[in-house]
Amino acid sequence: MNSVDILSGLPNKETYEHVLKSALYEEMERFSDTFLLQHQHLLKTYRHKWVADPLHQWSRQYEYPFVYSKIMSFTKDNPEIPISILDAGSGVTFFPYYLASIFRNSRVDCTDFNTLPAILIPKINSMTDTPVGFYRSDIRALPFDNNTYDVIYCISVLEHTKAFSQIIQEFKRLLRPGGILLVTFDISIDGDLDIPLKLAIELLHELGRSFNYPKEIGDLSSESLVTTRFIRSIDPSLLPWKYPSIQFLKSFTKFRFPKTFFPNLTFYCVSIQKKA
Repeated sequence: MNSVDILSGLPNKETYEHVLKSALYEEMERFSDTFLLQHQHLLKTYRHKWVADPLHQWSRQYEYPFVYSKIMSFTKDNPEIPISILDAGSGVTFFPYYLASIFRNSRVDCTDFNTLPAILIPKINSMTDTPVGFYRSDIRALPFDNNTYDVIYCISVLEHTKAFSQIIQEFKRLLRPGGILLVTFDISIDGDLDIPLKLAIELLHELGRSFNYPKEIGDLSSESLVTTRFIRSIDPSLLPWKYPSIQFLKSFTKFRFPKTFFPNLTFYCVSIQKKA
């Protein structure tokens, strides 16, 4: 089974490039390409809401392998072990289906508050032999019993909400003792987009208070750090905005005064095990 060890924390360029050259990424890429082709008629509307190809996006092509690698480590490299997995704030992507195809004895659920996933995921389920569960719900109050999941992952969602303290407590409630929480979030180095450094530190400290996670952000000025500025220098098509001027103007609606048309972001990856 293809795997690669990806450490928590800020991504560095060496690890990032190693992930993109790995057998795991190649396998994930093949699955994603097939998924997009097979469901292109269903995803036509959704791609206008977000991006046409979630895997080939600057942070996601690292974040998805990160989450996968931690789940694989949790099962001790044995995907036959049945576990329960929750994708919190899932949207509609290939990734939960990829996990369902690998961890075939496991339960993979998705939850999102938006309408389109509630419409599209059941339709995609009808066309695959590895369906996933879907629950339309606000992640601040999820419709599950305590200690339901072995794994909860939340990819680039928490930076877009001011309720991350409440959400983290909900994740703690749902996670079984010994289970793992996997969280990634963007950090706006220049403060022009979500999430400014001050709030990123608060988010990490909230994870620390809830799960005894002692990590600090790290050095955002390091030359080895993966940032959108670095990505722009190697492949601008991976960046999340097609029209920088619109993002520039949106910053003013949040009472921020952007320094550039090209915001500089990085991201942070967290893997926490709940005490047994």
